[in-house]
Amino acid sequence: KQHKIMHVKVLESQVNSGGKDASKQQDMKTTKQIRILENRLDHALVRFNEALAVNKQLREEIDHLRRERVVFDNINSKLAKELHEKKKEMALIIEQSNIAYEARDQAHSEMALLKAQADK
Repeated sequence: KQHKIMHVKVLESQVNSGGKDASKQQDMKTTKQIRILENRLDHALVRFNEALAVNKQLREEIDHLRRERVVFDNINSKLAKELHEKKKEMALIIEQSNIAYEARDQAHSEMALLKAQADK
């Protein structure tokens, strides 16, 4: 009699827990879930590594462009200085030219005056 009661309790326990293969099914579900999560992790790691590679490439390009900018800034500075010097030189030449034109005009005036006096 007690053996039957124990057997009934075991059967009830199996029914309540999902049957004979409940633990096996739970293990399979867990294993499948682990596989799915590992697959997602692998894909995420691949995308992460690709992003790192792209970032490295972009950093290298940025560094190259910064070095290039330093070179161009130096060239620009030298050209600006040279332009400033040429403008100063040009202003000086214009000043000298104006003085020479004034001297020429004055010389023409004096020649005309002397010629007028000589004609009298």
